Amino acid sequence: TLLSAGVISENVQRLLDRRRPPRTFIVTLLDRAYSLHGMGLALVIGVPALVWLVGPGLWTRLTEGYVDLHWSRVVLAGVIAFGLGGMLITVLIVKLLRFHSARKPQP
Repeated sequence: TLLSAGVISENVQRLLDRRRPPRTFIVTLLDRAYSLHGMGLALVIGVPALVWLVGPGLWTRLTEGYVDLHWSRVVLAGVIAFGLGGMLITVLIVKLLRFHSARKPQP
């Protein structure tokens, strides 16, 4: 959440500020992470992890009618899913801010 807030505030500053401050290594790294490619990589890693965590419980629920799964796996899957959802929202906001930054007339 803090990284998302930092990336969004950096892009808002780029949109509002007329001068172009030099980009640091961290800003460049976070810009790459919060892009469509970064989101795709997070999904490639996250979705199989979610299936591994809660897949067996879902399968036994559908086939045998009960869930035999430790609660910690469900909690971890929830944290991963909410993290991916937050990252998706941040990527969409950043894409919108970058679109408006590109349309802004340069000084």
